[in-house]
Amino acid sequence: MENQLNEMLFKDDLFQLLEGAVMVGYSINLNYSTMTILTNDYWKKIAKGIPHNSFLIATAINTDNLSATSEIDEEIILLRVTSEYELPNSDVWLEAKIDKFKNLQSSTNLSYDEFSQNEMQYSGLECRVLGTFFKSDNGSLKFGSDIENYYGTQILKVYKPSYRSLEKIINYGVGNNYENKEEIGELRFTSSNRLQSSDKRAKVYVDPNDFIARRTAMFGMTRTGKSNTVKTLIKAISKIAENRKMNISQIIYDINGEYANINVDDKTSIASDLKNAYIFSLNTKIRNKSNNVEVLQFNFFENLELAHEIIVSLMRYGNPSKSTDIESFFNMDISSYMEDNIEEGNRSLVNRAKWIRATYKYILYKILDDGIKERFQNPFSQSILNQLTKFEGNDNFNKLIDSKISYDQLGEILEAIHRHRDKLTTSSGNKVYKDDFETLLNIAVKKNSNGQSFLGYVHLKKLNPKAYHNRNSENYIAKICNMVKEGKTIVLDLSIGSEEMRNLISDKIARTIFNKNMEMYTEGKEPYYVIFFIEEAHNLIGRDMDLKDTWPRIAKEGAKYKIGLVYSTQEPSSINKNILANTENWFVTHLNNEDELRALSKFYDFADYKNSLLAAKDVGFSRVKTLSHNFVLPVQIKLYGSDK
Repeated sequence: MENQLNEMLFKDDLFQLLEGAVMVGYSINLNYSTMTILTNDYWKKIAKGIPHNSFLIATAINTDNLSATSEIDEEIILLRVTSEYELPNSDVWLEAKIDKFKNLQSSTNLSYDEFSQNEMQYSGLECRVLGTFFKSDNGSLKFGSDIENYYGTQILKVYKPSYRSLEKIINYGVGNNYENKEEIGELRFTSSNRLQSSDKRAKVYVDPNDFIARRTAMFGMTRTGKSNTVKTLIKAISKIAENRKMNISQIIYDINGEYANINVDDKTSIASDLKNAYIFSLNTKIRNKSNNVEVLQFNFFENLELAHEIIVSLMRYGNPSKSTDIESFFNMDISSYMEDNIEEGNRSLVNRAKWIRATYKYILYKILDDGIKERFQNPFSQSILNQLTKFEGNDNFNKLIDSKISYDQLGEILEAIHRHRDKLTTSSGNKVYKDDFETLLNIAVKKNSNGQSFLGYVHLKKLNPKAYHNRNSENYIAKICNMVKEGKTIVLDLSIGSEEMRNLISDKIARTIFNKNMEMYTEGKEPYYVIFFIEEAHNLIGRDMDLKDTWPRIAKEGAKYKIGLVYSTQEPSSINKNILANTENWFVTHLNNEDELRALSKFYDFADYKNSLLAAKDVGFSRVKTLSHNFVLPVQIKLYGSDK
C-alpha cells in the first residue's frame, strides 16, 4: 500500500525505526512539548486504528530517497497520543451531520455526498512529545527526552511504527544485551484490543539491575496482577544473579501465602521454582520432609515480645476465655517492660519490670513443658522476701535473697505473694500486687484477685503455643543473615498470625540486616546485596511514619547499603511522600478513585494514563516506568510461568 513504507534494508539504526511504518498523517502544529497532527479515516483504517496512548513517530526524513535526506532532517520525534484535537470548522461539519440525520427520508439514504465525505473524515490528534531519536557522532542511535528545535515551515510526516520498530523504541534504555534484560510482557495500549490483537505486539524488557539497591512501587487494586509482576521480577533478578555469579538475596514477606505455596491462578510457586529458595513459615501444618522448608520456631524465653505476640495471635483466632485476667493479658504491652525500653533512672519501673518478666517466663515454663532446668537471679528484693518470711512464719524465703532460683522456687514465691497480696508493699510503701503484675500473677497461680480458682495459664496452654517454641533451635535471625551472605531467596510465609506478630517478626529481620549492612559500609566493606519485597506497604512506610523507623529508613537510605525495596499497596497516596519521590521503578495497574490518581499524576508522565487507569480493570494491564526506560509504557504483564 502506498502509505506503508517498503520492507527494505535501511542503512543505519535511525532509519531502521521507519521500517514497516504506516503513515497516519501530518504535523500541523509543533512546540517543545506537544504536536498536533492531521489524520483521516482512510489512514487510520490502513493502520488498524490509532489507539489512545499509542506511540507515533514524526519525521522530515525523505523515505522515498533516504540518501537525499538533509542532515538537519535526520531525526525522528517520538509521540504519545493523548487526546483528540478539534479542527477548525468542525462545528460546521457537525451541524451538517445533524441536518443530514434530521432530513433523512428513509434508513436506506445514509451516505454522504462525495465532498462532505471527504471533509468529514479528517480529524486531529493531540500528542505529547516524548523525545527525539538521532544519530551520534559515530552513527549509533541516540535518544534525548525533548526536542532541540522546530521549524514552522518544516513538513513532518507522522507514522505508526511497526512492532519491530516499537521494540527498539520502548526498550532503547534497556540496551541490546539480552543477557542483561528480561521480558516482562507486551505493549498494550487499550483495554479494547480487537484491531491490535491480530498483529504481533512489541515485547517489553526490563533490566534486572534496575531493581538492585533501588526502590520499586507496585500500585493497584486487589486482583489486578501485582503479585504476578512481583514473581516475574523475583525470577528475573535470580536469573541475572546466577548468570553473573552474584550473591543477591531476595526476602519476600508473604502475608497471604501466595509465594510459598502453589498459586491457584498460575499453578506455580516462586519458592519451588527457584533452586536457591528457602521457606520459613508460621504455619505449623506446612511441615514436610523438604530441605528448604522450616517452621518458624523461637526460644520464647529469649524473645518475650515475640512470644507474647504469638500467644495473643493464637488467642485472637482461637476461643479465648472471657475472664478479666485473660482479657487484660490480651491487651498487655509486654514490650514496655523490656530493659531496652525503660529509662535507667526509673528505679520503680526497673524493679517492677523484673517481676513481670520473671512471672511471664514462669507462665511459659508451665505452658510449654520443655523441661527447662536453668536457674536465674531472684527478681524480688530483700524487703519483699523479708515480708513473705514474716507472713508465712518460716525462714524459707529469706534463704533465697540474692540467690539463683529455679522456676519451681519462683512458683512458690508467686503463690506466697498472691496469698498476702493485700499486705505486701515495696520498700517505698507502694503496693506490690497491682496492674500488669497482678494480671500475670493471677494467671501464674490460677487464682483471681478475689482468691477464686480459675484455669489461669491452662487457658493459654490450650492454644498450643508450644508449636512455635524450640529452646534449642538456631536463632532464626542469625540463620536468615547467613542465608543473605549466600544470596538465597527467602520466603517468609506469614499468612498465619496477627498483623502485630507479622510486623514484629518483619521488623526484627529487616532491622538486623539493615544494621549489619550499614556497619559493613561504615567499616569500608562491601555490604551484601539484599532486596526486600513487602505488601500492604502503607502499614510500614505510610505517610505519617517516623522516618527513623526501620522500614522508612530502609526505603530512604537502603540503596547506599546495597538494599533494594519492592513495596506493594492499593493506595499510592498513603505512602510517605519522601519515599515516593525517591522511587525509581513503578508498576501501576487499575486504581479506582481520583485521589489516588491525583497522587500518582505528580510523577513522571503518569498523568497521561489517568483515565485509562481509572477505567481499565484488565488483570496484568500495567503502566510501567523503570530506571532504564525513558517514559511510562503501557504493558500487558505476562503470566508468571507461561514461558516454561
